[in-house]
Amino acid sequence: MKVLRILHIPGGAAWGGGESYILTLVRYLPRERFHLEVLCPEEGVLVQNLKRLGIPTYRMNFTPLINPLTILRLTLFLKRHSFDIVQSHGARMNFYTRVAGRIANVPSLISTHHFSLSSYPVASWRKGVYKALDRWSAKFASINLCVAETLAKELREESGYSPDTIRFIPNGVDTEKMDPAKISGQSIREEFGVDNRFLVVAGGRMNPEKDHTTFLKALARVKAVIPDVKALLIGDGPLREELQNLAVSLGLKDTCFFPGFRSDVPEILAAADLFVLSSISEGMPFMVLEALTLEKPVVATGVYGVSEIICHNQEGLLVPVRSPEAMADSIVTLRKDSTQARRLGKAGRKHVQTYHSTKKTIQMWQDLYQQEKHTDG
Repeated sequence: MKVLRILHIPGGAAWGGGESYILTLVRYLPRERFHLEVLCPEEGVLVQNLKRLGIPTYRMNFTPLINPLTILRLTLFLKRHSFDIVQSHGARMNFYTRVAGRIANVPSLISTHHFSLSSYPVASWRKGVYKALDRWSAKFASINLCVAETLAKELREESGYSPDTIRFIPNGVDTEKMDPAKISGQSIREEFGVDNRFLVVAGGRMNPEKDHTTFLKALARVKAVIPDVKALLIGDGPLREELQNLAVSLGLKDTCFFPGFRSDVPEILAAADLFVLSSISEGMPFMVLEALTLEKPVVATGVYGVSEIICHNQEGLLVPVRSPEAMADSIVTLRKDSTQARRLGKAGRKHVQTYHSTKKTIQMWQDLYQQEKHTDG
């Protein structure tokens, strides 16, 4: 059986959902059938993790958005390496890979959609440019793969996308490894000195889409009702300093910790009493899946794939975007009603076990890759 040579091109090398996605494939796809390599636009945590796992990595600068020289460099790279499948992640990399891959005659080009372009927090003119380039280059993709059914539905309604190319494979987590009976958060509580206090965890790349500003404003409201609340805002990104300054101005200097990127996310989630997601745009966030798998109640904005993971008051509580009032009210509600919090957590784990286990999603991946192999000879 031929080993398929597959190249992944992520949008960055810092930590986020797209990077978790790639590491999941690297760890669980059988290497005797699939040989994965990764081309990164920068050095970072993803590259470090890939190297530890023995995955070949390459580096190429992809800035600015429209750069003919970058398309030329990528085209030459793809011709030189002869991959069976090239899979890109995010709007910028999808555009470059479709164009360069078409010129290089790559047998199969898979564009992965982790977010909706419609909800990118950029100026309307810039968003219009992104959408125009995306629609124009969409015809070069063999598959347009979405991590959420709501994203797939949106693409089907967009001009420029052939419905025959659109697929949906949900994100998945290892529910056997992420077992609440096996993972303790005690060391995390000791590290941050939170003892038996009410601990809220939020996380993700610190950029505008995650809207951590709303989380901090909600936390300030929660503190007025629950004075001993503590919070961990894990992750890093361009807005970190701004968010730290905001926390100080809101009187949260000794309430909210900013530990940066952490490799022990399961332990941090195990230490939490509650997980919060404040994003204005999401695909299918891994940290929500992981929190639910560890039976943690979740308060989240019901954007795109989040609403496919959580039904309000069944697996968690959904709140409107940019509403610190609603978010704070939901957090306080679950603090006061431990029975409801436990019910939501247990229902969340059951949902992930049923629909989002890596065993299920990796099989879908193998089927897709093998289908592309046969389609392209």
